[in-house]
Amino acid sequence: MNIGFSKTAFLSLTFLIHLFSFSVLVCALDTITPSLLIKEPQTISSNNSMFTLGFFGPENSTNGYLGIWLMTKSTIAWVANRNDPLADSSGVLTISENGNLVVLNGQKQVVWSTNVSHIASNSSAQLLDSPNLVLVDGITGTMMWQSFQHPCDTLLQDMKLSSNQQKGEKVRLTSWKSISDPSLGEFSLGIEPACVTEIRIWKGNHPYFRSGPWNGINLLGTPGQSFIFGNGIEVRGDEGSFKLSFHVKDKSFLMIFTIDSQRRTEERIWNFHGNIWEVGWIIGDSECDIYGKCGPFGICNKRSSPICSCLRGLEPKNKEE
Repeated sequence: MNIGFSKTAFLSLTFLIHLFSFSVLVCALDTITPSLLIKEPQTISSNNSMFTLGFFGPENSTNGYLGIWLMTKSTIAWVANRNDPLADSSGVLTISENGNLVVLNGQKQVVWSTNVSHIASNSSAQLLDSPNLVLVDGITGTMMWQSFQHPCDTLLQDMKLSSNQQKGEKVRLTSWKSISDPSLGEFSLGIEPACVTEIRIWKGNHPYFRSGPWNGINLLGTPGQSFIFGNGIEVRGDEGSFKLSFHVKDKSFLMIFTIDSQRRTEERIWNFHGNIWEVGWIIGDSECDIYGKCGPFGICNKRSSPICSCLRGLEPKNKEE
């Protein structure tokens, strides 16, 4: 018995095949699976097309890294293998046999891994609109790992910097070593719930900057913050854990915070009309912002020369300084 298809049936079947293929492609645009890997120059993008995950090389460097960038490669928000660079452009991002997200070099050696135990081999990784990179268990659908828990030098919307002194857990931003080297730099930024809750910058293990205390609305004695606090930044304490985050309700702009290798911390706002970053609030723009710059009982005034002086009735311990 001969079985044939009419022209209409054939066209309908062809359309369905193309539609199914397109749907699979669309679903895969922001996702890494065991059967879908990326290698340079391939990338994946978040569903809103604002963020991209792929390999890049910093300015004046021959090393390669896996990272997430915002709009253009000039704004790298997150780096996976920041302390283990690739020597060439042969990097591959894939799901390993044990279910982890891994970066392989040209010799198929693992240079970076999410390093999660007890995860299904058919897991997948997705770049969300946040842009949080998440690793999801293929059986339970549980989020097993997320890049928001491992920030680099950039604070993104809904990412949380945290400190839990009881458990000794801290999530901080850490600067790049230099503009050409994303490895761990000297400066880190986080929340410090000591006597009062405040934002601090450390140089190594030593305090370098401290904000005024958080009063539930803003940071006291810290100028230039009216805009950011009007747009959702907050500090919360819960069972010994304190968290700093922000959420901007106005979707007409994108806001981030960064700390660079020179300890300068700034609020940056993406101008969708001009396609450029604009700088808002800045921390550490003055020598007087440095913690203990003028020593005990000293007064720092950036408009004076020298900038340091003593309180009335006191004399400098070292007049040359």
